[in-house]
Amino acid sequence: MSCIICGEGITTKYSVKLECQCKSEYHYECIYNTLKNDKYRKCPLCSNTDMKLPLVNGLKKIDNHIHKIDPY
Repeated sequence: MSCIICGEGITTKYSVKLECQCKSEYHYECIYNTLKNDKYRKCPLCSNTDMKLPLVNGLKKIDNHIHKIDPY
C-alpha cells in the first residue's frame, strides 16, 4: 500500500488514517501539508471536508484548524 499523495510505501514513514468514509491511510507529513494548504481541509480521496489530524509526539506547533484537540 502506498500514500496517494507522494506515492511512497506507507510503511516508510509514520502514517495516519483520516476519520472519513474512505478510511485511506496517508503519511502524516503528507496529509498535514495537504490539509494545511486546503481551505476546506478535504480528504484527497473522498473530498470529505473539515478533516482533523490526531496529535503525535514531536509536533513543534499545534494548529487548531488541523489537529484534534481534546478539551481534557
